[in-house]
Amino acid sequence: MSARQPGGAPPRFAPGTTLLDAVCLSPAAEAVLRARGEAVGVCLLCRELFETLQDVAARHGFDLAELLAELEAAARAADAPAPPGSSPPA
Repeated sequence: MSARQPGGAPPRFAPGTTLLDAVCLSPAAEAVLRARGEAVGVCLLCRELFETLQDVAARHGFDLAELLAELEAAARAADAPAPPGSSPPA
């Protein structure tokens, strides 16, 4: 049984998701992974694109549950509709 996200949606990201798949699932994942990489002095998307989130978390000392939650939150925020009256970025 998988954990459900707010609103009942299944999680997009799992421990076995590769970094490449994470970015394909939600382009918002790129910013999360770049920030995490900068924090440890490594470009994760350059060096570990085909590694799983679980392996990358273990290798760099990230809390896996926290990383998954951060990716889910970024994906949800990117999916959220724009407020009424706002215009898309140029």
